[in-house]
This record gives sequence, structure tokens and C-alpha cells, in this order.
Amino acid sequence: MKNFILIYVLLVSNFSMGSSKNLSNSFYDNVHLGERQTPEYFGPLSPSYKFSNQLGKITFEDTEFFDYYIPRITTEGLHKLNYMWKHEFPVKSNCPDFYLNKNIEYIRYLNRLLSVSYIFESLKEYHSLMYEIGGNENLCSLDWKKTLNQCRPKSLEMKKFIKRAKTRYLENWNAGKLNKLNKSDRKTWLKNFRTLRPRGVAKVRTFKNLIEHGISSEQFTLKNSQQALGNVCKDDLNLMLTLCSEKDDVYGLSYIPESIELLYKSNAANVINSGGHGLSCLKRYSKLFSSKERLYPDLQLIFALISKQLSVSNSRYAQGELFLPGALKEFDDKGLGDFLFVEQKVKPKSKPKPIIVIKPKPKPKPKPVPKPVVVVVKPMPKPKPIPKAVVKVSAFEQAVATLLFKRKKSVSVNMKLMKNDFIFTKAMIRALKAPLKDYQTREALSDMKKYDGLGKKSEPMRLIFLKYLIENNLHQGLYNITSIVGERFWLLNDIDGKTRPVYAEIVNNKETNYKWQLNILDFYKIDK
Repeated sequence: MKNFILIYVLLVSNFSMGSSKNLSNSFYDNVHLGERQTPEYFGPLSPSYKFSNQLGKITFEDTEFFDYYIPRITTEGLHKLNYMWKHEFPVKSNCPDFYLNKNIEYIRYLNRLLSVSYIFESLKEYHSLMYEIGGNENLCSLDWKKTLNQCRPKSLEMKKFIKRAKTRYLENWNAGKLNKLNKSDRKTWLKNFRTLRPRGVAKVRTFKNLIEHGISSEQFTLKNSQQALGNVCKDDLNLMLTLCSEKDDVYGLSYIPESIELLYKSNAANVINSGGHGLSCLKRYSKLFSSKERLYPDLQLIFALISKQLSVSNSRYAQGELFLPGALKEFDDKGLGDFLFVEQKVKPKSKPKPIIVIKPKPKPKPKPVPKPVVVVVKPMPKPKPIPKAVVKVSAFEQAVATLLFKRKKSVSVNMKLMKNDFIFTKAMIRALKAPLKDYQTREALSDMKKYDGLGKKSEPMRLIFLKYLIENNLHQGLYNITSIVGERFWLLNDIDGKTRPVYAEIVNNKETNYKWQLNILDFYKIDK
């Protein structure tokens, strides 16, 4: 019994001390401040209520009075211990306040990001359907200037998302695959639409909009269907802009069961899963803020239909195409976020140089020349030679300079010297190991070559990436590069901060004693 009481005291003190010391104002501001939706009161005593930050539950004092009436007059302490053990302890042990506080704002951002991504998937479906049935495409435009460019984000994460989304906006979208239905096919489409066959987010939302406006399925026409689709597209676009401008009442999407699983299976889970509490904290956050967030019925329907559609089509992006550019905090924390999404800068148009008209200067009037003054020049002491600062040139840049000045076709990089030019510390290797692992695969390299033009002059390979693979003996990744991108490619010396890529090759054969060797090539002299 003494041991049991000791454990109880330690647990209670741990909870109280943890809540006072570990919690910052962020947890308090998010959980306790702001309006909540309270249930209707029908009791006889008082409408006063209490809010539990462990369970996210609102309890009227009437209910608490009746529930705790017997314990108050008998064994109140034992009852409190029982309540803590059954209700509070499971919640706080699975998701302690410390870990929830650490990610409390980021979890809300992820729910917003997921909602934006899914709404955008539905907007693509609306645009496709509008084109097929011959409607006005401007009513559901996917133009960047009319969609995400209208966002007015407040947080740093959302600002990064908008910036990065622009670099790959509609990258996998092929407008050429859309087919416009002829007159006969439109009649067939309208007939099937009246019975909702087949189902899809665009058709279901349009059907629902017509019914809500008092139009029965027998009264559906091509014209009012196009108009309803335009209204749906406008409503969803406005909701998406509200979310990306962070003026919404979305918190944990407690009314959308799919959201927690989608977030936990995403790459962003690595950030919120510190301490192994990721899934529990997502669930606790959703429950904790359920009384604070607003219900968006259209968003609930979009999630149900889009998640099923992406699953059936075996999409690589279960969270939607726009989620990945916004979920790079793990890489940002390691300084690799901008390495994955590089903004394409538009070159400014050259302006015509102004024509300078030189006016003849007036001839100066001759001034009287004064008589020379004889000056005795004292011999100056010889200055001591100042030793010049030796600028260390890396082995890679030595090879580049040799190629340029000696006009050779090819120059080999001294790999032994290059190893000492930039040394990967153990901390750097640990930080780079996980994020760079996926980019060594054939699938990732194929995608980067196909969609980004990896290895071309416009998107060169990075020297620090190759150096990391070579020095850590990641041979499979290097062989994948030579197989997918090729042995020869454009290479950027990002170690020395260079901005102009050079043409290079990487080989591993009998001539190099089966060791990886980098060679700098003259693009215009070598045989291609």
C-alpha cells in the first residue's frame, strides 16, 4: 500500500510539475483561449462548465455534481486516483503535453495544408468536367494567378508552401488528355448524370448543388448543370483561399476520420513523431480542438471522395499533389528544403542601351605656367614586401582551370585532394543519411530526370551530393545515377559556391582501378 501511495504521489507531482515547467504560452494560447461551441444546457442548477485539456471534453457542473456525489461523501481521494488512472494517465502518457506543445501549431498547419491539397484535387476534377461538357472554363480556371497566387499567408510555413508550390504547379497535369464531348455524347452524359453514374467528386458536388437549389433530377439540363458546377468551383476556391490565407476555423479535422491516417502516413510524420508520440498526438489534438473548430460539410465530402479516388488510381500522392511542397519541415531543419524545390528565376528582359551623344568640349583658355620650384627629394626607404595571402583552390576547381587554360578535352579531378576540400562530419552524415536515401533510388532519379531535367545545364547535378555518395561508399546510388542520368552530365560545384555548371563525367572501370573518378570535360570538343 505504501508503494502504491508513493507511485501515486510521484505521478501527480510529475503531471503538475510537467504542466507548469514544460508548457510554454503556445500550448495555453491554443488550448484555452478563444471561443468554443458549448452544448445546450437543460439542467436545474447552473450552466457553468469545465473544460478538460486532457480529454478535450466540456462538462457542465450539474453533471459533475451528480457523477461525483457519492465519491464526495465517501472516498474522494480514491475516486480521483481512479479517474486519473483511467482517463488522464492514458492520454498524457501516449501524448505528453511537452510533445503536443512542441508541434501544436505545426499540426494545425498540416491539417490546413492537407485540406488545401484535397480541395485542389477536386478543382482539377471540376475543370476537367467543365471542359468535357462544353462549359465556360473560366468559371473553373486553374490559372496560378487566380488560385494560389491569391493566398495571403501569415505563418512562415504557409509562405514557404506557396513559394514552393509555384515551382511545380500542375507539373503532372496534362490538359491535352481532356476530351470535349460531342452533342450526342453530352445527351448520354446528362442521362447518366441524372442517376449519378458513374460517381465522382465533380458529379456528386454538382448533383448536390442542384438538389439544394430545388431542382429535381428530372429537371437537370446541360445549362443548369454547367452553372451549378461553376458555383461549386467558386465555393471550393474561396474555401481554399481562406485556408491558405489562414483565416479559417480548421484545427484537427475531427469530423474527417481519414485526415489522421493520411497525415501519419505522410513524410511530415517524421517531424511530429519525435518520441514516438506522433499518432497519439494527432488523435489528442483532433479531440482537444473538436469543440473549437467549425464544421465544413463540403470539405467532409471532398475528403471522402478524393481519398477513395486517389486510392483506386494508385496515386503516388495519397495526400494530394500539393501536400509534398508544403511538408518539408524535416528537410528545412537540416538545411535541405531549398535543395529539393528550387525556384525558377525569370531572366529580366534586356533593355536597349541608351545612345550617348558626346558634345564637343570648349577649348580651355591657356593659363600662365608658373616657374618650377626646385624640390630636393629625399630617398624613400624601401618598403618591406608584404606576403600575399594564399588562396586555396579546391581540387575540382584546379581541374576546371586546367581544362580552360590548357584547352584540353578532358581533365581528371585529383580525388585524394578533393576528399580534404570539404569534410563531412559525423553529425552531417547522420543528418543527410535519411533524407538523401530516397533520392538515390532509380525511381526518384527517373522522376527528377523526367520532370526536372536532372543532369541538364538548366538543372545540373550537385557536387556535394556526388561527394557524399563517393566518400560513404554508396555504390548502388552512384550506379543508379550512371544508369538513369548517364555517365556524363552537367555538374554544379555548390561546395565552392559556384553558379556556373561544368560538363563532367563519373567513371568506375579498370582504368580507374575500379574506383570512382570525376573528370571535367569540354562539352564542345568531346564525342557525344
